[in-house]
Amino acid sequence: MNLQIRPASVDEERHLHRIHQELKRPARDTYPPEEFLIAWLEDEAVGCAGTAVHQDGAYFYGLAVRKAWQRQGVGSQLMQARIDLLAGTKMNYAIALVMFWNSRFFRKFDFAPVKRNALPQSAGFHADLTNPLLRRSAVMVRSFRQAIDPTVASGLPGEQG
Repeated sequence: MNLQIRPASVDEERHLHRIHQELKRPARDTYPPEEFLIAWLEDEAVGCAGTAVHQDGAYFYGLAVRKAWQRQGVGSQLMQARIDLLAGTKMNYAIALVMFWNSRFFRKFDFAPVKRNALPQSAGFHADLTNPLLRRSAVMVRSFRQAIDPTVASGLPGEQG
């Protein structure tokens, strides 16, 4: 498969919206193209993934692969591309809200479950993390600097407890 993953452009925001709409994902007010990677197979947008960056961490959201292309490695390639982009930065962690059936996928990329009250204060910047409609989603974290101990109340590297 000749998959090309690259940053989304302003002209491609409609593709981001369409992919999420086709999968019946909860609608977002916006799909900021500057936060998204988009996966193309020739001239077809087959998947996308968002990353909101703030202070010393990032929030991974909006990972979506069109049904015809699921279970073919597109989601894994999008996830790895996001990790690769952050690995060379000053980011200490990435956070994702995950439904239980997706936790194994995130564990493959070194995400670990963590209690919401153990997140650093800087992690509260994204509205999804405080949205009561998403309270059933598990919080998973991937550290870019050191191992995470999900039982430690001080949370993640770079935060004082």
